[in-house]
Amino acid sequence: MSILGPNGAGKTTLLRILGRTLLPGKGTIDVNGRDYLEIGRRKLAQLIGFVPQEHPVVFPYRVREMVAMGRSPHLRGLGFESAHDDAVVQEAMALCDIAHLSDCLMTELSGGERQRVFIARALAQQPSILLLDEPNAHLDLTHQLDILHLTRSLSKERGLTVIAIFHDVNLAALFSRRILLLSHGSVAAIGTPSEVLNQNYLSTVFRTKVTVDRHPFADAPRVTIIPSMDLPIASTRFGHDVAAAPPTLHQTR
Repeated sequence: MSILGPNGAGKTTLLRILGRTLLPGKGTIDVNGRDYLEIGRRKLAQLIGFVPQEHPVVFPYRVREMVAMGRSPHLRGLGFESAHDDAVVQEAMALCDIAHLSDCLMTELSGGERQRVFIARALAQQPSILLLDEPNAHLDLTHQLDILHLTRSLSKERGLTVIAIFHDVNLAALFSRRILLLSHGSVAAIGTPSEVLNQNYLSTVFRTKVTVDRHPFADAPRVTIIPSMDLPIASTRFGHDVAAAPPTLHQTR
């Protein structure tokens, strides 16, 4: 399920409540039929993995050390990792394409590489529920698709429940089974991508003109923003001129 909505709609707040980093002011949240406030922290960490929107790196941990922290809820006794724990960590790193970074320091990585490390750490928890706050942030196009294909395949093959916040409406349309659209802390719509991503809902919630058609290569809606007529639009002639005469770089002394 993807969570969509404008800035300030309550997306991250909702995800933090689901991950119990914030507590609900009222109502209850059940996990497998049990009030999650009655579940111990260790057990809850075995059930729910959470990748937040921001995760500052203060200490220069190595990548494998950071991913191995995801095994903490499963360790017993003195907390030493078993061969099984090591295998889970190695698999999580391979799935997120960071195995080659195993010995690198976190402080030396790019934003996109760090993002994949934190997703691998969450996968190393082997949770039943994975919460992702903008999982495609900082990732290039290739790794955006890799991570989304990965989470969808884990959902289908291992029964992993994935709840993710997106700002890219079209990525959400391509990879989601269901979409929750929020507006000012309330549910504006919930349903399949085709049910939620329509011109009426999106134009009202985002206060932006859009048009919705079908993706040319997938069975999913495609959303296109209609720009204001006041905005300058690059002309065909300009594009032709650039292609015909690329700019020359001059060395500055």
